[in-house]
Amino acid sequence: LMLRAALFRGRRSLLILPFVSICSEKLSYLRQIWGPVGLRVDGFFSNVSTTSGGMHPGVDVGICTIEKANNMLNRMLEDGVAKDLGLVVVDELHLVGDSSRGYMLEMILLKLRLLQQAGRLASDFQIVGMSATLPNVQAVASWLGAQLYQTSFRPTALDYFVKIGGHITDAHGTEVRTLPPAPREDKEHCAMLAWDVMKHGQSVLMF
Repeated sequence: LMLRAALFRGRRSLLILPFVSICSEKLSYLRQIWGPVGLRVDGFFSNVSTTSGGMHPGVDVGICTIEKANNMLNRMLEDGVAKDLGLVVVDELHLVGDSSRGYMLEMILLKLRLLQQAGRLASDFQIVGMSATLPNVQAVASWLGAQLYQTSFRPTALDYFVKIGGHITDAHGTEVRTLPPAPREDKEHCAMLAWDVMKHGQSVLMF
């Protein structure tokens, strides 16, 4: 959508991400794939920004944190270039309910909606929100005046298993494996189960 906004509509885009680490990763990735087609992607988070507050006229896509997004929007309004903005993409939209940062994201979205209704943004301006865990998704869509799109597609399969003692069952409660007695230093079989995954070249995340 951001690529289409730049190439076919001549509009600039903002991608709002929750954390600096994700911003940095996405900035590197989009520069790599869009740089060859002449699109300029710039970062506005931490101390990465190359401009003071707003988007340089040559930037097609700005990647920013929630806090920086508010500052950038205010600066674009002050500079009279808000109508250049054609798309704002908000990842992890469920953070609108976060007790510490939710108010800022809500303020940004409300500001964009009011500006759009007042005709101070482009006539084809869009807000795209994404979340995998938003509970009241229909209510949020109505608040944003948005069309709701839901999908269960995953790029990789996700299988659930439950370990009870030395037995592993699938999501339906059917036993799929019995573990050997646990050694004294690994009473919960954690090391054993992790190694079963790692020996196939895969990664393990443990909580």
